[in-house]
Amino acid sequence: MKEQELTDRIRTGDKQAFRELVDTYQDKVYNTVYSFVRNSDDSLDLCQDVFVEVFRSFVSFRGDCGLSTWIYRIAVNKAINYARKKKSSSFLFSSGSSSAKNTAENNSNLADSSSHPSEILENKELGDQLQKALATLPDNQRIAFLLHKTEDLPYAEIAEIMKISLSSVESLIHRARKNLQKKLLNYWRH
Repeated sequence: MKEQELTDRIRTGDKQAFRELVDTYQDKVYNTVYSFVRNSDDSLDLCQDVFVEVFRSFVSFRGDCGLSTWIYRIAVNKAINYARKKKSSSFLFSSGSSSAKNTAENNSNLADSSSHPSEILENKELGDQLQKALATLPDNQRIAFLLHKTEDLPYAEIAEIMKISLSSVESLIHRARKNLQKKLLNYWRH
């Protein structure tokens, strides 16, 4: 169903339309939130908060951007605010988080699918180092990089979500890559 049709139905009070919205976007919202907080339980709670916010704020949705962009923006803001609150007591990307939907998949995709134990361990270590390196990036670089790499969003949509120019998104992702290369190169030298 097209976003405009869904939006129109929700505006008329169609509860089934809102359920469809949640069904359509819940996995994307979860993955977006998870990429910031790295904890499955917290991500599920934040997803619920995102959709409560979407429901409460729907009357203020003017359609200046796409529905998905607006939902991503809410998800990113909720995740960043949560991560900032929690940052004082723990790292933003803890390498030891358990029960994550994508952790095993992401770590296993870092190299070929060989099942030799030493390669599995090396891939896990690399995944952990990547998460630590991501945690050290400035917020805007991390947000742009994660939206592009984990959500596969085009630069134009990232610009809308972050409310910045397209050239700023390009610059942020470029600097994030350079910073990650430096940090991971240091890891490999040790």
